[in-house]
Amino acid sequence: ALPQLKSPLLLDPATDLVAKIEAGKLSSEQIVTAFIQRIKDVNSILNCVVDNRFGEAISEAKQIDQLLKTLTGAKRKQLFQQKPFLGVPFTTKDCIAVFGLSWTAGLLARKAAKAN
Repeated sequence: ALPQLKSPLLLDPATDLVAKIEAGKLSSEQIVTAFIQRIKDVNSILNCVVDNRFGEAISEAKQIDQLLKTLTGAKRKQLFQQKPFLGVPFTTKDCIAVFGLSWTAGLLARKAAKAN
């Protein structure tokens, strides 16, 4: 059995999370941190995350939060129109090239491959 959820944010749809970020009700850092904690809680059981960039993700979330503090009204709305999921974390399979991370496409012959 998987450990219980530690954050109710994990149950929110991505569209709700981004709306809360845009409205200033939640920070990207809060959301990213909650999802990283969940990965840490369950990955030893599921073995679904083969590589991570947790430090970079938190740093990027903090940068987004700082940027949003400087924007108001129309500029903030425009930013979220251009980047509709700004601040919401996601994972991707290792068949997608992400700089510095495993890029194996599930092939044993590529087990040491890293995206550059």
